[in-house]
Amino acid sequence: MTWKTYLNKITAELIEYLENDIQYLRTPASKIRQIGRREIELLIESYKKWKPEKLILKGNTKISHSDQAKLTDFLKKRRQGIPLAYITGQQEFYGLSFRVNKNTLIPRPETEILVEYVHNLVLKRFHNSNRRFMLIDVGTGSGCILVTLAKLFTGLKLNYRAIGADQSEKALKVASFNAKKILRETSKIGFVKSSFLDFLNKRRNNQDIPCLITANLPYLSRKEYKNLSGEVSNEPREALLGGRTGCEKILVLLSQLLKLKLKAEIFLEISPTIYLRLKKYCALNKKISNFRFIQDLNKRIRLLHLSI
Repeated sequence: MTWKTYLNKITAELIEYLENDIQYLRTPASKIRQIGRREIELLIESYKKWKPEKLILKGNTKISHSDQAKLTDFLKKRRQGIPLAYITGQQEFYGLSFRVNKNTLIPRPETEILVEYVHNLVLKRFHNSNRRFMLIDVGTGSGCILVTLAKLFTGLKLNYRAIGADQSEKALKVASFNAKKILRETSKIGFVKSSFLDFLNKRRNNQDIPCLITANLPYLSRKEYKNLSGEVSNEPREALLGGRTGCEKILVLLSQLLKLKLKAEIFLEISPTIYLRLKKYCALNKKISNFRFIQDLNKRIRLLHLSI
């Protein structure tokens, strides 16, 4: 059997699975076909190191039994709802390849909005100024936010220290690996096991140094979590479920931050479904000096930026 014949068979079966997945119910059939073909290409690229162009050239050559077995196993796992990123062990984010596994949330395009926003703010405020600042990523997971920012800062005249905090040691190992792989010797990131900002209570911090805090905390309500597709629900529950309303873990972080004597700003990825609750919280809290919500390209609220 040729590569082309076997790939057509596997791709057709994958597309059938995707068409029945809840997350693609409103996706046009043509788009689902594109997604299916791209998944196959990414799988083969991850283990064969073949780009799509080479795969086309190999189309009429015989496919080995081991390659058939690899593709069959892949299809089996996808039908079980295991995300492609967990099967290949990697996910692209902001043009960088990050290691991921079942202990980390899979980076998504929506989070790139947060990275872009913080990057632009830092350039305006700190570039070439030699002003010190601290950058903290809470619930760092794979480290995609912090590592990407550090990569973007490479070569710039910035005087900063970066810390990635997570309560999962397994996630911190993944984040540390990504920092070393992507940043190499330029890494300025330290990682610490901590629930939210608990680690700051145990350290003496210079309160005059501006502190920029990023976080993509769980923001799904219980109802939203129950209605997730099988694929998304294979990701860590603690990285998805924000509580009864979806706000609970975000409010824990904000409450903790407001008790610390820091000159701080926080940048939170949020869901439009919790926008009104967070807006009310910020408006009623006198310790919050400024806050604003940022929309994505589809005019959906995706980011909360507040200062204390």
